Amino acid sequence: MDGALCRSLFECFTYNYIMPGISTHFKILELSIAKLKASGSSSLQEKGTIMEDNPEYAYLGAIGPILADFIPSDPPPDPDFPIGYSNEYAALWKNALIFAGDNPVSGAKGMITILEEFDTFLNTIQPIADNEDLNALKEMRDNGEIDAIIDTAASLSTLVNDLTSPDGFVFQIAGAIGSGNKPTVNVGAGNPIPETILWTIREQMFWQKTGDFVKALVTEAEDSGDDRFKAYAYGYVTCYAGLVAGSPFINTIIGGTFRTDWWRQRWINVFVDAWTYGYYESGATMAGDIPTPDYENWPGICDAKLYEHIAIGGITIESIFEVLHKNEAFPKFLPEAFVQYWRKAYESAYGPIGTFSRFKENSLNSAYAMTWAMLWFQSSGKVVGCNIPPPMSPPSNCDDEPSWADPTVPGDSGGGSIPPEPTVESDPDVGKIITGAILALLGLAGFAAGGLVSGGVAIGVGVDLIIDGATDINWNKLRCDLYWYRMYLYRGLSALHEVMVLGGLQHPYPAELKDDETVMNFLGFEFRFDSGKKNAKSRNLDVFPPKPWSGSISITGLWIDRPSRPQEQVYSTPYLSADKYPVFFIDDDANNPLSKGKIRNKAPNFIHGDGALVGKDATATGHNRPVEFGNAVANAIDLLEHNEFPNWNLDADRGLAYLSWAFGDEGDPSPMYTDPVKVHPLD
Repeated sequence: MDGALCRSLFECFTYNYIMPGISTHFKILELSIAKLKASGSSSLQEKGTIMEDNPEYAYLGAIGPILADFIPSDPPPDPDFPIGYSNEYAALWKNALIFAGDNPVSGAKGMITILEEFDTFLNTIQPIADNEDLNALKEMRDNGEIDAIIDTAASLSTLVNDLTSPDGFVFQIAGAIGSGNKPTVNVGAGNPIPETILWTIREQMFWQKTGDFVKALVTEAEDSGDDRFKAYAYGYVTCYAGLVAGSPFINTIIGGTFRTDWWRQRWINVFVDAWTYGYYESGATMAGDIPTPDYENWPGICDAKLYEHIAIGGITIESIFEVLHKNEAFPKFLPEAFVQYWRKAYESAYGPIGTFSRFKENSLNSAYAMTWAMLWFQSSGKVVGCNIPPPMSPPSNCDDEPSWADPTVPGDSGGGSIPPEPTVESDPDVGKIITGAILALLGLAGFAAGGLVSGGVAIGVGVDLIIDGATDINWNKLRCDLYWYRMYLYRGLSALHEVMVLGGLQHPYPAELKDDETVMNFLGFEFRFDSGKKNAKSRNLDVFPPKPWSGSISITGLWIDRPSRPQEQVYSTPYLSADKYPVFFIDDDANNPLSKGKIRNKAPNFIHGDGALVGKDATATGHNRPVEFGNAVANAIDLLEHNEFPNWNLDADRGLAYLSWAFGDEGDPSPMYTDPVKVHPLD
């Protein structure tokens, strides 16, 4: 079979953090290595040692098929290429990174440099104002530091205006979030299911021959004798175990699956990842819903530097910025021998890579580079900072808060002009709400588009007296202006963090996990949604899976809302254990031991009359109860010991009995998408 393809730009727009997220898979890897090293089996100990000695390859393996979200990430192909294979998810992250970093071609500043310059300026001028040091203030005027901060503010406004222009990045993706990004197979009842050659590689690697590919990775690695390849393959096994054991858990929080609720899946996983990282890194314990230590004292992903785990080939963020701004191919970070090893395993499972495959010469290397860069964006602490504290109380004798001090209020910017953010209109389906969130996400909307320029001028009010030759400085006003400017930046960066979490590009801070609900007032619209621990605990589901989201964006149709659509088919059980935290599916040997269900044991499947797949639980004689697997770490050890990998559907699309399946009746060469959906097992 040829490698998977996309028929159009939008059919290839899939999202990372599918289920569970990368940081959760990293934790499963680490726990698995520790358990392997403590094993009484010399063979298992050796596998743990190989991963420990080659950590960058083990961690890369632990990303598993999630890496396929960035295949391809190469520059655009020949325009005459018969079937487009652009990847809009990669385009989304490329533009986010371009927004963050400096342009080495034009010299334009990115968000990171701009914020660093703001911080440097404030830290320089604050003690001058506190000490009423006229000579130091004059020196700042004379050496150009006052002009520089106003220029820096103008640079941010220019950056945002470019992103939010009618043909800019923000408006390009705003209309693609919903219906443009649905999985390829979501064609609607009465339409033929696209051939697998038209599926994305992500869909292929999560739905088809999943165990065959793991087996090929392990076999090829062990035949090679290269410990790097072995570490990668064994790490991939831990990801496979994490997906099989964890996907049903996370589906209960989503209220659906990747296929039915593709955007909500990505969003939920930032909460699950944040909880998992903080829980294990803090050594926390839970008494019901109460953690010790409390959430405020858990470490966060924001500055966890997860990208360092997979650093290979001298990769740096500067090299990524340069490539993205020049629209060139990525340097060869991955060794060619590793690329060929991976390709050989892929072809062993899926067949030769055909002429029109989306997998090109540089595909794996570019997918690696983009995954590394995404982790840098999320966990370097460089983009918007981490847990930025609000400024202290304003100095005494300050006037009332100026109108420009809150960048999240529509119409309030430094000069009092209306910033160019969209208006939330009465017709909710035109994407205005989402466009507003993305504007804030990448440009802070009113925060950046004009506000900082005028805010910078406001700071300069006291400095203007020096320029006019005055010697009597209104120091109190300068101190007040500096305070409101700090408040302005704090509120703007807090808003940016909130909408990044809302959009699923960054993780909530640990303190944000303690609340069941979040209320976010932004640009005149109130978002009220489940958050915190509600988005990290498994739930009971009465309807699973729901019929796929249409992709229509409305006030009641955002990804932050649990789906309330009719059920797609009956007799699907998403999970048997509700009100559990992620530790349950990760390594809870007491409550979810290996004896509960081994991933390597392929359960018999049969089809109900309505087309639902059900796995028979061998411990429940005479019943058709689905199988719930034991925890991921115990299963990873078991898999590595026995080297048996069934072809499970890694999205758990049909609930707990989810061996690979296909649409329609068995043997039907042209299956249709029906309502209710009809499926048949593949093995």
